[in-house]
Amino acid sequence: AVTPIQFDHLSWSGMRSYRDCPRKFAFRYIEHAPEEFVPASLAFGSSFHAAVDHIHQSLLEGAALPTIDALLSRFKEHWKAETTRAPVVVFAQKDDESTLLALAGRMLSAYLEHVSVTGMGHGARIIAIEHEHRFQLLADVPPIETRLDLLQLCGEDLVVTDLKSAKNRWNEQKI
Repeated sequence: AVTPIQFDHLSWSGMRSYRDCPRKFAFRYIEHAPEEFVPASLAFGSSFHAAVDHIHQSLLEGAALPTIDALLSRFKEHWKAETTRAPVVVFAQKDDESTLLALAGRMLSAYLEHVSVTGMGHGARIIAIEHEHRFQLLADVPPIETRLDLLQLCGEDLVVTDLKSAKNRWNEQKI
């Protein structure tokens, strides 16, 4: 008899991995096979989020917003840590470390301007940054684990911000 596999939790990335390629899911989540390479886009997203967290933390503390230089420094530190421990980093066509750093600069500048122009944080109370949560949706299914970039209270309204750094635009259906 085959013993069913018990998962500690389900996550968006795990469920998406299974939907896209059940064998890849098995390699990663069941067999725990080591990664042969890390896509540069994964290191980019993680590094971008680390820099954005610096903005959110400043808002939470009531401090001045970080400069673009400080944000790029945070991005580079995280990028170095992510890519140093990767076996091999694979870049998409026409991308390399310098093109991704330039892209990070443009994206961080745009987000910093968005925060400045909208007054994000003013009139809103930040209640969580990088909030991790597990919840049980169904009794016979492992709990679902989620991580949200920013949770704010605006009056009585909860505003949930989850940033995505994908190159492709999201259409209404994907949102």
